Amino acid sequence: MSVAVGALLHNRYRIENIIARGGMGAIYRAVDESLGVAVAVKENLFGSQESTRQFRREATILASLRHPNLPRVTDHFVIEGQGQYLVMDFIEGEDLLTRIDRRDRITEEDIVLIGSAVCDALTYLHSRTPPVIHRDIKPGNIKITPAGQIYLVDFGLAKTIDPGQATTIGAQALTPGYAPPEQYGQGTEPRSDLYALGATLYAALTHTIPEDALARAMGSAQLTPILKLNPRVSTALTAVIEKAMSVQMDDRYPSADAFKQALLSANTAARQRILQTSETVMPASSNQAVVGSIIGAAAKPKQRSFPWLLAAFGGLLAVGLCLALVFFVLRGQLPSAALSTPSQPAPTAALAAAADTPSPT
Repeated sequence: MSVAVGALLHNRYRIENIIARGGMGAIYRAVDESLGVAVAVKENLFGSQESTRQFRREATILASLRHPNLPRVTDHFVIEGQGQYLVMDFIEGEDLLTRIDRRDRITEEDIVLIGSAVCDALTYLHSRTPPVIHRDIKPGNIKITPAGQIYLVDFGLAKTIDPGQATTIGAQALTPGYAPPEQYGQGTEPRSDLYALGATLYAALTHTIPEDALARAMGSAQLTPILKLNPRVSTALTAVIEKAMSVQMDDRYPSADAFKQALLSANTAARQRILQTSETVMPASSNQAVVGSIIGAAAKPKQRSFPWLLAAFGGLLAVGLCLALVFFVLRGQLPSAALSTPSQPAPTAALAAAADTPSPT
């Protein structure tokens, strides 16, 4: 049963509105009355003892994650007889699905930037011990803030890889069109997230949900080529996305970072924006999430300032002028009247005295 708007959940989170609702639960916007900040509360209505144990284990791992393209999981709890709850940062802005539904024309450059940011988040998730698989990447779970920051949200279906253990009941849901064929029963691994991200980018470029992966695996459906739905897309980007959506896992990219590099190779403009942003906003020792804050706005060129160079140039110019003045005075090219004032001795005499040499005049 969904939590009512206005209710105080767990004696701390005041429910403001329902963001999304499904058969497994809902996502709420709430206010953390202890801290006075907006949060997102993810509800999972499966409450068996086994799923509850699995939820507590995985929620603890999710709460330890810190990455610029991921919201923080700040709390988790179970209400007996009701459900399981994850509390995360609330991300302002709109999701990619909203842009698709508006029929916005999303440029190839922005598609590559979005895909690269999500790949950064996946590289981080997949490198955890144990690896964390998101398992529900789709346009509705990619949010873009007003400042252009890209977030991969909604860890409601995330699970950790535990070799030898089957997927728990709380992690068996999927989204047709975006879920890879192995998610229907064989079990997921990091390359499963790459398929879902490829399908998400496919939908953003074509405004069409791709054919179901299980139907493709069984031979009853074929993937409609991106170029047939959107002839304006480059063949290079088309090849990268369709490779990520291969039915066989071994035919996809081996890692999220490999997928990212392929995306950047397909679009020079996006690669250049990332390089410019990494030079201007990221520390020299960091190489992650450099695209997270540049979507929707052109990257600013790197600005360099050289105050020491200007000062040195000014000093050399002054010395040069003084030397030229001395040269002309000593050669008698300038009249002494023009170089002196009534209250000061003639500069020629002063210069001669400073040099301890007789004045030619």
